[in-house]
Amino acid sequence: MESFETGPEIITKAALRVGEHIFTGSNHVEAMQEADDELGRNWLDEYPTDHEDGFTTSLGRFVNRGEAAEIAGKNSQTNRPYRDGDALDSNHLK
Repeated sequence: MESFETGPEIITKAALRVGEHIFTGSNHVEAMQEADDELGRNWLDEYPTDHEDGFTTSLGRFVNRGEAAEIAGKNSQTNRPYRDGDALDSNHLK
């Protein structure tokens, strides 16, 4: 069983959700390469609408870019100010 941190929820990795699979990396390109390795390069044909970029958190959750921006902004994890409605990019993380 995977253990998760206690304390405030923070962003831990860039992630890609494909169906019920979650792939992670230091950026979204690495997460996509992990999906390619596990599902094969044609995974997008199999999951044309059931995939989403996002991030994982210290509590083990997958969150979309908007929620990730809110979490990262509240915890000073970004290298720019968080504005309501922002979407987080892995380049914005400290």
